[in-house]
Amino acid sequence: MIRQLPIILLFIINCSVSLSWEAVEMGHVESLNVFRRGDDMLEIYIESGRGIGSVSLAFEEPVQADSIRIILSYDSLHHYHFCESLSLEFAGGGDLNLSMINHSMIDLGEDGSVSVPVDEGFTMLKIGWIDFYRQ
Repeated sequence: MIRQLPIILLFIINCSVSLSWEAVEMGHVESLNVFRRGDDMLEIYIESGRGIGSVSLAFEEPVQADSIRIILSYDSLHHYHFCESLSLEFAGGGDLNLSMINHSMIDLGEDGSVSVPVDEGFTMLKIGWIDFYRQ
């Protein structure tokens, strides 16, 4: 297994495409990571111990992706299992509002994740969430 570790790390590095972003606003967020997986997926890891929060992201270049995978966790060991509310607001260049997605009563995967399809490119993204079992 130790001999395979450099190969696995090289694979992980090659699968994540560089992405320049900035968190413009964070409400009740302990940590945040954003990764590009190939050309078709954006992954956003959010740690929010209070179970309710929001984050606004600004991207240097327009993001073209088929889907966004959001992973919500209370801490590094405990993932969300269910969201009472999840909203995503996308914007393009300037203040152009592209779309808004509101979901309620979402069952998240074992890893606290949900994937949302994306129709158009965006430079701004705001995510808001409320878990069902707020701490």
